[in-house]
Amino acid sequence: MSLLRLEVSGWRVLGLLTVLAVLASLLGYLGPLWWPLEDLGVFRLQYTAALSAASLVWLVRRRWWAVGGLLALAVLQAAPVLRLSLPGRAQAAGHAPARLRLVLLNVHTENREHARVVRFLAETDADVVLLEEVDHRWVEAVRALHGRYPHRTIEARADNFGIALLSRQAPTSARVRYFGDAGFPPWSRSSSSVPVR
Repeated sequence: MSLLRLEVSGWRVLGLLTVLAVLASLLGYLGPLWWPLEDLGVFRLQYTAALSAASLVWLVRRRWWAVGGLLALAVLQAAPVLRLSLPGRAQAAGHAPARLRLVLLNVHTENREHARVVRFLAETDADVVLLEEVDHRWVEAVRALHGRYPHRTIEARADNFGIALLSRQAPTSARVRYFGDAGFPPWSRSSSSVPVR
């Protein structure tokens, strides 16, 4: 009798996990409507793997509607990632694709290894650098890179929510925007129509 109970409860747990995976994967698409949901939208490959595995589990139970729905949702999750990995029209036409080297780095406000970070950024030679948790000490530390990155939008803060955007090319616009009453997180928005080298 306990083995039967274990089997039934095991299927219930798998059913609950499947429902959670489906909800999380769908809520990720609502990120543009409410910023906390954006975090759920970055796990597309993981959702694809989890939903595919769940479809195999439900295949064993012969739940065809669940298998079909899970596989369709897995394809929906995989599509944006696959689209980015396919060769673009420029490559198909024989042209070299434009490349943009981007570095996103959380410098951690309490980190005092400024020289090491500046050396890393100089060695990386990125076109655009976005730094998180920037305070006034970090602003002074990256001053050594101003010649390399003449276009900067920086919002230094005493807490962990400062941000800095450093760029070789002049963006069309760049500003730090705050959403809500909490005063964080700041968001640096930059747009550019300048071709990359």
